[in-house]
Amino acid sequence: MPSGNLETGRKDPRPSGARDSKSLLLEAAQSAVEARRADREAARRQERTRRVSPLVVALAGVVLGTAVLVALGPAWLRGSSLPPETPALRAASARLALAGEVSRVQTFRRASGRLPRTLREAGSGTEDIGYRIESESTFVISLRAGDSTVSVRSTDSLRPAVAQSLRALRHRREGGDSRP
Repeated sequence: MPSGNLETGRKDPRPSGARDSKSLLLEAAQSAVEARRADREAARRQERTRRVSPLVVALAGVVLGTAVLVALGPAWLRGSSLPPETPALRAASARLALAGEVSRVQTFRRASGRLPRTLREAGSGTEDIGYRIESESTFVISLRAGDSTVSVRSTDSLRPAVAQSLRALRHRREGGDSRP
């Protein structure tokens, strides 16, 4: 193929060897520029992966701080603890639980016209509470509270017992003597 200028139709005055060396030089320069750009891009990628994001550092700090707080368990984090439960408080709690069960049995009796055979039949899920039918209309419910047993008869007035129990529990929360 004759060497020449396509636009003017004139022949290229340079020998074909010079033109080939310039083309090779241009290709070498372009390859060098491309290689340098690729090196810069690889370095940027490597730097990005090597650098730890500030968000990751902050999250790691929060997790570590939380773990230390949980492990140390300072008083301001736990809050105030209640004093140990006395026998009087256990009895007050038992009376409140029994009042709830008496109400459940009475609701069952009003709905079905009879006493339930068991507390479970009345809808109770508590196994610790004892239930005994005395007659067609009376029953006794009992619960162990520490070393003693608290019992409530269906004929007993629950209002004073519940009020006394609530006073005892409220007094405990306020940090006073827990006797009812």
